[in-house]
Amino acid sequence: YGDWTDNGDGTHSSYCDDCGAEESDTHSYGHWTDNGDGTHSSYCDDCGAEESDTHSYGNWTDNGDGTHSRSCADCGAEESDTHSYGDWIDNGDGTHSSYCDDCRAEESDTHAYGDWTDNGDGTHSSYCDDCGAEESNTHAYGDWTDNGDGTHSRSCADCGAEESDTHSYGDWTDNGDGTHSSYCDDCGSEESDTHAYGDWTDNGDGTHSSYCDDCGAEESDTHSYGDWTNTGNASQSRICSGCGHTETQDIVYILGDINDDGFVDIFDLILMKKVLIAEYTGDFNFYASDVNEDGVFSIVDIVILHNYMLGKISKLGS
Repeated sequence: YGDWTDNGDGTHSSYCDDCGAEESDTHSYGHWTDNGDGTHSSYCDDCGAEESDTHSYGNWTDNGDGTHSRSCADCGAEESDTHSYGDWIDNGDGTHSSYCDDCRAEESDTHAYGDWTDNGDGTHSSYCDDCGAEESNTHAYGDWTDNGDGTHSRSCADCGAEESDTHSYGDWTDNGDGTHSSYCDDCGSEESDTHAYGDWTDNGDGTHSSYCDDCGAEESDTHSYGDWTNTGNASQSRICSGCGHTETQDIVYILGDINDDGFVDIFDLILMKKVLIAEYTGDFNFYASDVNEDGVFSIVDIVILHNYMLGKISKLGS
C-alpha cells in the first residue's frame, strides 16, 4: 500500500501500488493542539487530515488576584480574565459583598455611606452608595443658640436638621439694682425686668417692707404717714399711705393755751371769745380751751380763764 489519502468523510484510504486494491480506515487523530484563536486542532497520524474545534472549557476558577481561569478539557489551553462582579449585597453587619458572575469569587467591603438625611421624626438616615443599605440614628444636636425672639435653636451635627423651641427660663434672681434676671436652662439667654413689688407690710419697728412677687427681693422704708387726725379723748392718729399702719398718740397741751404758742395769755382769751361767737373758724386746740375739763367748750371756760389771768384762781382744770 501507498500513502494514506484523506477521503474527507472521517476516513482515509490507501491503494496497493501493484494491483490498486483499496484499504480504508477511520482517521487516527493525535493530541489536540491549541491554535491560539479559541480553537484547537488534531491531525491524523496516518494521513495528516486535520480536525478543528472550539475549546471545550471547564468551570472558571478563582486565582485569588482579582482574576479567574479555565482550561480546555481537550487541549489544556488556559483562558484568564478579570472578575465580573454583580451587584453589591448587604451582609447586615456593616459590610456588603459582590460575587463574580463567572466563578462566584466574593469581594467584601465596608459600606460607603453617603450624606445623612433628616427623616423628620427626630432621626436621620444615610444610604450606602454601593448596595443601598440604610443606617439610621437619632439626631446629634449641638448646643442651643438664642434666636433673640424668645426662642432658641440647635442643629444636628450630622444632617443639619434644626430644632427650635421657646426659652425655658429658671427662677428669677435679684440683681441688687432694682431689677431681677432669669436665665434659660437650655441656652443661657438672659431675661431682665424691674421688680414687681407687692403690698407694703408693717414691720412693727417704724418701717414697712414690700417683696417682689417674682424673685422675693425685699424693699424696706420708713412709714410715710399722712396728717394727724384728732380721734377724741385727747388723742390723735395718722395713717401710713404705704402699708396702712395707724400710729396713735396722746395730744400734749397746756390748759388755756388754745393757740398752742406755749403760753397762757390774753391772746388765748381773745381767741376763745372769737371761737365762741363764731368770729374765728380756723384751727384751735379744743382740749386746751376746755379749761374746766367738763368735755364742753362754753362761756364758762372763758370766765374761768379770765379769772385765772386776773389771779382770782391759781390753776386751771378739774
